[in-house]
Amino acid sequence: TDEIEIEDNLHARIQRQRFAILSVIGMLDNSTRSTLLTFLPFLFLSKGLDKGQIGIYLTLVAVGGLFGKLGCGILADYMGNVKMIIVTELLTASLILLFIVCDPSLGLVLAAILGFFLNGTSSVIYSQAAGVIPVSLRTRGYGLFFTCTLGSAATVPFLFGTMGDFFEAHYNEWAGLLAMFIGMAAMTAMTIPLAVVFHAKGRRIKPLS
Repeated sequence: TDEIEIEDNLHARIQRQRFAILSVIGMLDNSTRSTLLTFLPFLFLSKGLDKGQIGIYLTLVAVGGLFGKLGCGILADYMGNVKMIIVTELLTASLILLFIVCDPSLGLVLAAILGFFLNGTSSVIYSQAAGVIPVSLRTRGYGLFFTCTLGSAATVPFLFGTMGDFFEAHYNEWAGLLAMFIGMAAMTAMTIPLAVVFHAKGRRIKPLS
């Protein structure tokens, strides 16, 4: 009937919107992770750490990330995927800002916590992709989703590096680092309202079969 056709069209349109929103969330999340891992050593150097100490910090971030992939997935089963995305992105943004001002000794603890949320969030985001892509378009949809998210991770660090060079040239090295890390925190925080909209739109329709 006409009513069923209208409902199906509305369903498909909302799912396309949710796919676009989820892709943007994934792009912002991946961009933050790749950019932060690229420039975090420069922040450590500015705090007086040597190469060996920086290696320890980055190892803690990586170890925290390994546990985050599993831990965030388990927590999402209890909290809900969208709530988990909001919580992890909020904590990630807060930790990025805290790294700017914290003492290097405190950074040892924060590095593992940051890694947990930084890497764990992506697992929860990726788990939502299947629910917004029709089965008939799943191969193409996944290809587009990962091209967008991984492509942004490859290009955004260059843009942040350019911004950091601009502020460093006009002010000093610390200004460049400050601009980049505040920018990364802001980029992470942008995922929160998007996740709220993604969830709100999902409540208007039934899951795709």
